[in-house]
Amino acid sequence: MTEKELQELRSEKWRVNGRPIRTLDDAQEFIESVGFCLMFPTRPAVMVPTFVGAYVGSEENLPTWQHVYADKRAMEAQELMVRLLRQKSAYEANLFSETPFLVAASVFPFFYGLVGDRNPRQVPKTGPRSEYSTLAVHTFQAIQKQGPVSKPRLREILGGELSIAALDRALNELWDSAFHRAIAEAAGNRLMLGLFDAIDAVRREPGWQHLRELARTPERVDHYNDHHQKIMSAIIHRQPNEAAAAMREHLLSLQSALIQAIHLEDDFTL
Repeated sequence: MTEKELQELRSEKWRVNGRPIRTLDDAQEFIESVGFCLMFPTRPAVMVPTFVGAYVGSEENLPTWQHVYADKRAMEAQELMVRLLRQKSAYEANLFSETPFLVAASVFPFFYGLVGDRNPRQVPKTGPRSEYSTLAVHTFQAIQKQGPVSKPRLREILGGELSIAALDRALNELWDSAFHRAIAEAAGNRLMLGLFDAIDAVRREPGWQHLRELARTPERVDHYNDHHQKIMSAIIHRQPNEAAAAMREHLLSLQSALIQAIHLEDDFTL
């Protein structure tokens, strides 16, 4: 494929080839096709589709967020975007300070499984909007203070009556978050690291935390740990195809578990 052919395909998919989106159905089709997009273009530009570009049908002279209220096209595109969010066909996140970032509802479970801690260099904190349990936070603080420590000693520090199973769950919370972010950092993927933060904002909502608890069982956690080991082994041995296959298997398992949790939640509310 030539560079010209690639550009033509991208223009068609991003709807900047003179075929603008106008209806809610158009908007849903667009976000499902691209998976995620910016609302307005950024400076410097990021190679990501924009919702306003799809609405205008062109990449030329697009309004930025500073000119929303001075440009009729921007106002109309924003109104259509709000309708899309109200239909829960997409989720909005603050990935870029100057423009909203939209993620299609259908691909959200994939991103959900990739999200790590917002800032792993800070001590995790407890609270109603924290994704960490109180025990996981105390475990992190103990390791940070004591340094390398055995599991029996860690259990003693946290309280002798603490069960091994409970300690394993706390350690898994910390490991899972650090593992996913380490992969994105090692890849040098700035967009993926930004997605961690964007989806993490949604993940901290009480509703999503409840679904996460429904989706996380001891058996599944063991299964996910096996996935992590396969991924790590493939990366260590420089086997990109095997690593990609293991990651895909992991994400599909997470997606399936989350979808089952959503259906279980629907059954509870009937």
